Amino acid sequence: MSDDPLDLLGGMDDLDAALFGKKSEPRPKPSLGNLDSIFGDSRPSRSNLDSLFGEPLPKPSVAESRAPAATQPAATTRPRARGSDLFGTSSSQPDPGPSAPPPQPSVQPQPDAESVYRVQRLEKEVERLNREIEDLGRRKKRDEEDLEKEWRDRLSSKEKSWLEEKEELIKGYQKQLTRLTEQSETDQERLRENYSRQMEALQTTGSRSRDLVDVVDKVDRLSEQIGAIVQSVGGSEEKMHSDLEMTLKLREGQLEMREHNLKTDLERFQTDKESVTLLNIKLKDLVQAQEHDIQREKWKIRDEWNRLGAERKVFKEDQKFVLDSIEKQKRTLEAAKESFLKEQHDLLIRVSNEKEGLDRELQQFHVKRTADVRRLKEEATQLQQRIQNVQLAEEHAESLRQHYETKYKQLCELEVSLMEECIELENLRNRTTASDAAGPAPTHQGLVMAINRVEKRSPFPSSFPMPDVPISEDIKDRSASVRAVLQKHADFLEKYSGQRVAAVAPRNASSEEWAETG
Repeated sequence: MSDDPLDLLGGMDDLDAALFGKKSEPRPKPSLGNLDSIFGDSRPSRSNLDSLFGEPLPKPSVAESRAPAATQPAATTRPRARGSDLFGTSSSQPDPGPSAPPPQPSVQPQPDAESVYRVQRLEKEVERLNREIEDLGRRKKRDEEDLEKEWRDRLSSKEKSWLEEKEELIKGYQKQLTRLTEQSETDQERLRENYSRQMEALQTTGSRSRDLVDVVDKVDRLSEQIGAIVQSVGGSEEKMHSDLEMTLKLREGQLEMREHNLKTDLERFQTDKESVTLLNIKLKDLVQAQEHDIQREKWKIRDEWNRLGAERKVFKEDQKFVLDSIEKQKRTLEAAKESFLKEQHDLLIRVSNEKEGLDRELQQFHVKRTADVRRLKEEATQLQQRIQNVQLAEEHAESLRQHYETKYKQLCELEVSLMEECIELENLRNRTTASDAAGPAPTHQGLVMAINRVEKRSPFPSSFPMPDVPISEDIKDRSASVRAVLQKHADFLEKYSGQRVAAVAPRNASSEEWAETG
């Protein structure tokens, strides 16, 4: 017997040939669509359910399927699905199963369309959920990358602009501070030079005044000496007096010259002092203006710094808000992902439970169908024997009919011979009764009517109803049981193949059927 479950359900001609010995031309085997790819021996590739639930279990044999359910619980026939079985078998873990596959059962089960549709629907749902998970992950990753890139670009551009503004402000402040420092240094150097020149002039003027005082002191001392000399030297008083006058004149000329020089120096010093005062005033005004400008620049820089600090604070707050929103979105997405993965895990658990139920139903269907096929074979064998008995009975009835025909022919011949003898006896009787004149006419008339009746009778009509052959009650019961069994098997086969099987049970031959066959 073939392992294909469609050999008995799809090929009705093969079933008729196996059960009743009928010969028919080979027809293409009907296909049940995806059932061949799911339950057939040669599958092109593993389905998604097989990849989700690991390697398929070995199919039980007929002897194992007949074992009681207590000795084969569901927990021992199929292990629990682990995490690696739900999401695909890991390539690093070796397959604990045996190297050689177990023996396949002799009869493959035929799943119903609802189970197949449910399996296909679950496979499509799992594929759709996997695609949605992958799309959601890709979109999530792409959105995070875009958002992170956008905010990084914003942060980098903002930080770059802030650094550029800060560098420009620092450079401008340094340039202005350098310019003011250089200007103040040049002004201070010029003032220092002027002051040093003025101090030198004052020092020279002081030295000159000290020289004049020394000269006056010397003059006083000389005058005292002259008086002493005048007192001591009387004779040379006039000469000394003239010399003293000349000396005094000379000294007076020198004093006048020195006084004039001192006056000019004082005037020049006064003008220099006035110029220095004016220069100090101008320098003070310039320093105050520069200090005011520096203070104003400081306030401006401070305001700019405060503004930048406020903008930085606002930017940090915005950045913190964005990061908080990103974290919230991440937490929301993580929660959604966890719930989705939990739903997917529950769905996979339900799918595994459904597959286990389908496997149990398939095993039960294996056992039931094996028993039904075995019973069909046994009943077909019994039916073949009964058909042979019916054929023997028909042959016996045919022999009885032939025997009846021969007897009927003999009866007709005997009747003809009897009629001839009756005619001869009538002639003899007529001859003996010659006194009766009216007798021969009726006798001759009756003889003619009898001969005509015999000649008109057919030897043996072909449609003559044969007498019912006595059939026992056992044969009738067997015929009825055979018809019931064939009708039940026809309904059983019609359920799986969609084809109506004609009733082939033999019927008890009635008188009308005997007439038609005769």
